[in-house]
Amino acid sequence: MDGGSGNCKGSVIRWTSDDESYTFGLPGITSVFTAELLAINKALNIVSPNYRSILICSDSYSAFQALENFYSKHPVVIDCRKSRREEVVLCRLRLGHTRITHEYLMSGEAPPLCTRCNCRMTVHHILREGED
Repeated sequence: MDGGSGNCKGSVIRWTSDDESYTFGLPGITSVFTAELLAINKALNIVSPNYRSILICSDSYSAFQALENFYSKHPVVIDCRKSRREEVVLCRLRLGHTRITHEYLMSGEAPPLCTRCNCRMTVHHILREGED
């Protein structure tokens, strides 16, 4: 994966996966830093949903620093974080791991029960039966 200056007309971002290669052109005013962030963002949005795990390699240490900076206001950093957060939430719902249904494991308490039918509280139960 790489983002950077492709020619005098603009920047490009490129990366490859097991069976495909991707190239996207960017406006000439795009900085190398933004191009690197956009390459990471594209990888997260296009490649990531198709694979269980991915390895992102970049020569831009500053891009990774920006992604780790919770207070970054860069719009591409914010978009990368939002995409990742949505993925994590959906994955946890598919697995049935949420704070409501699994917090008892950390607190040492009994599993939560549904207040309406007194059965064990699970994501499936909440979505199918509803919660009071």
